[in-house]
Amino acid sequence: MSKNPRDILKAARPQEKTVTLSLRPDLAAEHAAAEAELQALTVTELLPDLDATRATALAERIEALQDEMAAEMLTLRFRALPRDVYDGLLLEHPPREGFHELFNLGTFTYALARGCLVEPDFDDTEFAELFDVMNEGQRDQVLNAAWDANQEVTSVPFSERASVVTRWRERTSKQPEPGASPSPSS
Repeated sequence: MSKNPRDILKAARPQEKTVTLSLRPDLAAEHAAAEAELQALTVTELLPDLDATRATALAERIEALQDEMAAEMLTLRFRALPRDVYDGLLLEHPPREGFHELFNLGTFTYALARGCLVEPDFDDTEFAELFDVMNEGQRDQVLNAAWDANQEVTSVPFSERASVVTRWRERTSKQPEPGASPSPSS
């Protein structure tokens, strides 16, 4: 049975998108170097001849780096702007002369990302510092998340994995226990 449209509207929330960034490429580089050294050590040495002390030290360092990198991840959450705010941003960033664009791509996307960032609660200076430390790929991720929060259509998602698990569970719950006698037929 469908819900009342007014109840659906009351429960409505603006679209949100998140992006998680690693801002410690130094740790990633150290991880890659340790991983390469461990791979070289385990590939060139036969297991009985492996320098277990060095291999163990490398493996422990790799795991410590993974933990450190995980702790250093920054998650940004963007929420769709109200229509009037979004429209105002468009007016503040009109298309440039000589460009075939609906708005100034050079300024609008940054202003959009800044305007719809809800977590963390960065001020303008901190947000600018974030943009300065990110590489171009990370800036694209951030701008795309802000854009998607404001433009992407939400539909009912489908989880193939959940569907497979549910079907598997239904099949296995109908099978008799191993060693159980089949029930007599009437």
